[in-house]
Amino acid sequence: MPRPRMATPTPPTRSRHASRCGFSLIELVIVVMIIGIIGAIAVPRLSRGARGANLARTVNDLAVMNKALEHYAAEHGGAYPSAAKFVGPLMTGYSDAAGNHSDSPSTTYLFGPYLRAVPAAVAGKNPGSNVIGADPDSAAGWLYDPASGQVYLNRGVVRTGLQIQVPLTDKDLELIP
Repeated sequence: MPRPRMATPTPPTRSRHASRCGFSLIELVIVVMIIGIIGAIAVPRLSRGARGANLARTVNDLAVMNKALEHYAAEHGGAYPSAAKFVGPLMTGYSDAAGNHSDSPSTTYLFGPYLRAVPAAVAGKNPGSNVIGADPDSAAGWLYDPASGQVYLNRGVVRTGLQIQVPLTDKDLELIP
């Protein structure tokens, strides 16, 4: 025997507001504004973090290179290398008591190496350069002052003697991205 059919319920009537789909233009504008405000707050904070990291790296690189020079002076009777010897591979190789350089150790060349590699400068006149020079107009990232035995960031100006400062001066800080 066939089953009697039940009447299908009629769908409920929808109100005018319930029938719309999606978001209104005002809602979308408010969301975009909120995202913009959050971005405006976050971006400067992130860039300050990168600048602080670059500053810390520069200060640490300077400290490592200046400690390497102190180590060199301690092994060579308190004498710092001349600018001509230092800008070469002296700090990453071996040296004798007179400060002459060799790439491999021997009974004559028994001092060093003082650095594994010269770090690249992250700021200054030539960022990315790992060259140590004596002339501020050169492509060097770092400059060496043989009178004081100090390495400093190449800003394109000459600084000698007591003017060399670690931590960096305000002018150096302006150059750090």
